[in-house]
Amino acid sequence: MRGTTMAFLAAALVLWPLTAEAQRAYTVREGDTLAAIARRHHVTITELQRANRMRGTVVRPGERLQIPGRDGWRRARGRGRRYTVRAGDTLNRIARRFHVSVADLQAANALRSESIRQGQTLLVPRPGQSGASLRASLREGNAPVVPDIAPELEEDEAEAIQARVATLGLGGAHIGQQLLREGATNPDWVQAAGSTDDMDGTLRLPVDEGRFLRGWGSGADGYHLAVDIGAASTTEIHAAEGGLVAYAGRGIRGYGNFVILVHPNGWVTAYGHNRRNLVVEGQLVERGEVIARVGQTGFARGPHLHFILVHEGQHCDPVPLFRPRIARADGAEVDEPELAWDSEHRPSGIRCLAREARPHPHYGRGRRRGRRR
Repeated sequence: MRGTTMAFLAAALVLWPLTAEAQRAYTVREGDTLAAIARRHHVTITELQRANRMRGTVVRPGERLQIPGRDGWRRARGRGRRYTVRAGDTLNRIARRFHVSVADLQAANALRSESIRQGQTLLVPRPGQSGASLRASLREGNAPVVPDIAPELEEDEAEAIQARVATLGLGGAHIGQQLLREGATNPDWVQAAGSTDDMDGTLRLPVDEGRFLRGWGSGADGYHLAVDIGAASTTEIHAAEGGLVAYAGRGIRGYGNFVILVHPNGWVTAYGHNRRNLVVEGQLVERGEVIARVGQTGFARGPHLHFILVHEGQHCDPVPLFRPRIARADGAEVDEPELAWDSEHRPSGIRCLAREARPHPHYGRGRRRGRRR
């Protein structure tokens, strides 16, 4: 029994297997930010988030936080971790973020140059751990690697995110529900999402080599105003277009781990049933950036991405906009026209309906296990 309990605790804590003695409590004061608290206690923002099971960076006066101790950090040092390269990353920048050398990053990943590409997964050694020793330990099966960690936020980035959340009023399931119901009605959110200069009216297929499972308008009375894309669990989910993370959490019934983005042209895209979200509210992402991992959380049968496109309060069929085209399990492309939405007016070939026009047949009837949205 004791062994089972310890195994459960180790699995639950994943990266930072801290004991109660290795942590201490801190009460948030007026004017505190998560970045400032992390700096004061010589820990990273991500360590604080993990120790307190936080999904964002907002803290409030009077809130009590657990500060991870350095004993726990030392015990975790032997572990490697995986990091997915984001748009704009360089090997030097990643090395600075994780307090390791470029040479150790190259050694851990057998890189012959400093060239990396967006979406590439890198092994990152702990500070003080050589890249060569991590790679050797992995070959021998002696060093566990923690999968799927969210990118650690640099202090200036974290503070900018906190300011954006506070200024724009982001955070909470009610924001996500509003976006699904009404679309991006707040012009400040759209403006904060960035510029439309690089938008071409298409959507990046959010799951590489994902397979079309279920289309827009399917189901009883056509209630399924979304597209389901099948892929193996933990497959990377990419932002279909650049924008602002307006919601990231699991507080909206049925969708499990859920991410909602607002885009500079007023589109809203949503990504449901994720195994894990890799972004936080207030974060800015670029087209193609990894934002989550495929899973089956919420009401879902099997691992898949539930993808929603909302425009001015209507849920639209995204398939004609996907680049590259999405294919079925047999490899055949879905038979829909290839279109671009490059003006204020919706192309006639793209179907859109208000959510209330096709209500979910089981909405409000209580939890239905295994019901796929």
